[in-house]
Amino acid sequence: MPPRGFERGGRGSGLCALCFVPEILGGIGGFSGRGNGVVSAGLEKTAGERALILALGLLVLAAEVMNTAVEEVVDYISTEIDPRAKRAKDCGSAAVALTALAGGVAWLVILIG
Repeated sequence: MPPRGFERGGRGSGLCALCFVPEILGGIGGFSGRGNGVVSAGLEKTAGERALILALGLLVLAAEVMNTAVEEVVDYISTEIDPRAKRAKDCGSAAVALTALAGGVAWLVILIG
């Protein structure tokens, strides 16, 4: 029997977004205030801009964690395919996508503006 998550085309890895927090925050500029990655290298940002970027990044991680929770609960409750389960998972994924889009828009405004 395959591990939970591999059946029915599930997520597979079982890893949640929190597994990558140290890598994301520590490996890409971290809390140093000098920017997050190559894109922002050398750009001067105000404290408010840095706070917005960090807050939206953490919000994306929070949305990922909630999406993972929804998917795990749906997979745990039933192994049968149900359109309501699909809609619940799709809504969680849409929430992550919208949160990431908001973060991307903020990045663009900060980089362009």
